[in-house]
Amino acid sequence: MASASKPIRRIEVAWDRDRLQVVLPRSASPKLADLKTEISAITSIPYEQIKLVYCGMIMKDDRATLERFGLRDGSRVMLIGTKGGVPLQGDTPGQKQSSSHAGAREAQDQAARSRKQNEEDLSEGGLLKRIQDTVQGVRTDLLPEVEQFERSTLALGNAASAPSEQAVHPPTQNGTPAGVLTPPQLAFEHRKLSELLLRSLLTLDGVQVNSDMTRAARKAAVKEVQALLDRVDANWTKAKTLGVA
Repeated sequence: MASASKPIRRIEVAWDRDRLQVVLPRSASPKLADLKTEISAITSIPYEQIKLVYCGMIMKDDRATLERFGLRDGSRVMLIGTKGGVPLQGDTPGQKQSSSHAGAREAQDQAARSRKQNEEDLSEGGLLKRIQDTVQGVRTDLLPEVEQFERSTLALGNAASAPSEQAVHPPTQNGTPAGVLTPPQLAFEHRKLSELLLRSLLTLDGVQVNSDMTRAARKAAVKEVQALLDRVDANWTKAKTLGVA
């Protein structure tokens, strides 16, 4: 069982060949319904079609807490759903592929693994490049969104406490200052940024460092990405405290 000092905040979801890092809303005891809602938002699978399996058992009671199923922070569950309109393996009990199709699929998988292995550069320079590319992607793609998230939290908080703030930030048609995320957009952005930053941390964690230089580079990169994730969490907590989330 998850301890009170370590609430369930992140669940890994195995979906066919994908691994999704699902960030749950901050709650003392998140429920199965919370997890399925987040998965539906990420995958576009309708809520009612989501089936989750943990330790060989289908998780059925949406009102039950995740702790009731034995999950802990970081636990992995399996998602059985529909991807791209094609049933995933396991969607239909007893369904089997033809031997020729299975053989072709295995050959393709083996070829893909071989290409990936050949492409991976495990030299010090290659590992440093992977670390640098990951960090640069975060700086280019996610840092501007983190900054917008912070500005929006501040602006919405100011607007909630002082309506005259709208004179400084002219409102749009929905009443939100121009250039500021609406509360629903803020919630979506929080989930998205948390997910993408966690993925970046996992990518860095997967770099097998082989020298003091690569170890130091990965440590610095993890620290930078974690700092952005902390900023997102801090502003989300502030938004909820101010009643704008």
